[in-house]
Amino acid sequence: MRNYLLLILSILFMGYLPVLGQSDSAGFSSKNFFMEEDSVKPDFLLLLYPHQAVEDTAYCNLSVYLPKTLEERYVRIYLECDRTPDNVPPVLVVDGREMKCTSRTSSLSIQNGVKTHRYGYWYHFEPVDNGSFICRTRNLTFNQVSYDDKLPFSVASLPEGAGRDLSAVNLILVIAICFGSGYLILWLRYHRESDEGLATFVLRTQRLPLSVSWASTHFMAPLLLFGVAACLILSPFLTNLKEARFAILDYRMGAIFFMLSLGLFLCFIQNRKLRFREVPTTLNDDEIFEAFKSVGMKNRWTLDHAGMDCLVAHTNRTFWTPTWGEQIFLVFDQGRFWINSVNDLTERSCLFSFGRTERNMKLVIEAVRNREQIPTEVPS
Repeated sequence: MRNYLLLILSILFMGYLPVLGQSDSAGFSSKNFFMEEDSVKPDFLLLLYPHQAVEDTAYCNLSVYLPKTLEERYVRIYLECDRTPDNVPPVLVVDGREMKCTSRTSSLSIQNGVKTHRYGYWYHFEPVDNGSFICRTRNLTFNQVSYDDKLPFSVASLPEGAGRDLSAVNLILVIAICFGSGYLILWLRYHRESDEGLATFVLRTQRLPLSVSWASTHFMAPLLLFGVAACLILSPFLTNLKEARFAILDYRMGAIFFMLSLGLFLCFIQNRKLRFREVPTTLNDDEIFEAFKSVGMKNRWTLDHAGMDCLVAHTNRTFWTPTWGEQIFLVFDQGRFWINSVNDLTERSCLFSFGRTERNMKLVIEAVRNREQIPTEVPS
């Protein structure tokens, strides 16, 4: 569990970058639908012109609004046209990253009998680091005439220490929610399994019972993937509550989908490892124990439990062992026994066993089969 927490902490505290822009050329006033003010001047502005001579030129401009308060962290980009582009919504690219339109606006004004339309498209951009960026329009056309152009802009960080307290508190809240939710799910799922006896549980479900601690070790890899994905989803909303929008997650959705898919796949694989294998045998419980004992002594296993209904042992790792060790479980049954081996759940999490768990089971089964072939002495 502590490895899980440390990895989540190290990943998340790399992710928050508040930004504050420096004023540059300005002179255009437009309706800002995301702030209380009626209008706000853009920090950067570019008029877009057609790439060929046309009789009726479309009015189109691209503007950038940098954060104005310490709590803000997203650059807002606004594209305004006096007519609808051929492709709606227009596509904007910032340093190779495609931005998705987060909202649209439209207005109509009539002055001296002349109608003026305005169509606006808002985008959000979160800089990875400080510096200069280039915003480009892609395939922006009016009546098949291209108006593509680029608008350079720069972003500078907040003053040292400014706005950090709120961010740190919110990021800690994200970690607490994700880690706490993961632990709660494990507790609800597994806290009762450890109360039932090993043999009784295995004979009923053919699966290894897990405590909360064992479950966190066994499912550590998918839990980490789910936790990081949850933090990627939650962190933008908790660090910028006033302007939280699902659109700002667009560039993260690929990573989130990959983590969730891989996590589900690993859950399936790890769950299969808990299944016991049924082995029919003609030996009685004492003879099975002797076969198990002989394998353990030969391979230097440590016997943890030897009862009337089950046997439990673990391997002792050496310098060259690729895992933290394995556990071997054997449950007696009528005319058969159930066997399983997993990476040692009392040690650190290890996703792969490198064939050692399968080898442990084969050693026990082979020892039982060899003992079955020994002829039984008939008393004279």
